[in-house]
Amino acid sequence: MPIPKRTHYSPEVYLRGFSCSGEKIWQTDKSTNAAICTGVKNVAVIAHLYTPFVENRLAIFEAWYPELISHLTAKRPLNVEIRGYLSALLGIMRARVPAQLNQWEERLKQFEGHLPLPRNANMIGMLIEAEVAARVLRPSNFLIVTVKDGEPRLITSDNPAGRLFFPLTDSMLLMSLSESKKIGSEYAIADGRYVKMVNKITFDTAQNYIFSNSVPFAIGEKNILDDITGEKGLPAEYL
Repeated sequence: MPIPKRTHYSPEVYLRGFSCSGEKIWQTDKSTNAAICTGVKNVAVIAHLYTPFVENRLAIFEAWYPELISHLTAKRPLNVEIRGYLSALLGIMRARVPAQLNQWEERLKQFEGHLPLPRNANMIGMLIEAEVAARVLRPSNFLIVTVKDGEPRLITSDNPAGRLFFPLTDSMLLMSLSESKKIGSEYAIADGRYVKMVNKITFDTAQNYIFSNSVPFAIGEKNILDDITGEKGLPAEYL
C-alpha cells in the first residue's frame, strides 16, 4: 500500500481551533516573520510522512478530539478516561512532529550497517516515543486554563507540546504539572499576561512555523518561565 501523498503532522481538527473561520489560518515563518493566510488543509503538511498504518491509527485517535474540547469547555471533571486521552494526546503530539521525527532519523543513522532495521523504522520509533510519553504523563496533575474574554488569543506551532504547556485551542491551554504541585481546581482562568508568556514559549520552541487566527499575534517580550511555574505564577482565579 502506498504512503499517503499528503499527511498532517498537526491534525486539521486541532488546527481549526486556531483558525480565523474554521477553514483559514495564518502561518508565520519563525525565521523571517513572513505570514500567509491559507486553508487549514494547506499547513502542517509534509508529503509521504507517515505510513498508512500510522496514518490510520492517528485518524482514529483524532476523531475524538472535538468531544474532548466539548468536555473541557463544559468544565466537566477530568475523569480517568479524559486523563488517559490527555496523556496520550501529549505523547502523540510530542512524537509525531518533524522536530521529533528528525531526532529519530539521527538516532537511526548510528545503527546503519550494524543492525538490520525494519522499513519505516522512524515510524515505529514515533509510536514507541508516544507510548512512553503517555505512560510518564499519566500521573500528572492536569490544569485546564481558559483565556478570559477580550484577552489576546493563544497561538500554536509545528512543535506545540512542551513539557509544561500545550495549547488546545486559541482560548484553552493544558498545563501538565508534577504530582507534587498542589492545585485547587482542575480549571482556571488566565489573563493577557499569561497568554503572552505562553505564546512566547510556543514561539521559542517552534521549529519553523507559528499558526494563529490573526497576525501580528500577542507575544511576551521575554520568556519568564519561572513566573508561570512558580507558586505565585499559577493563575489565581480558580473556577
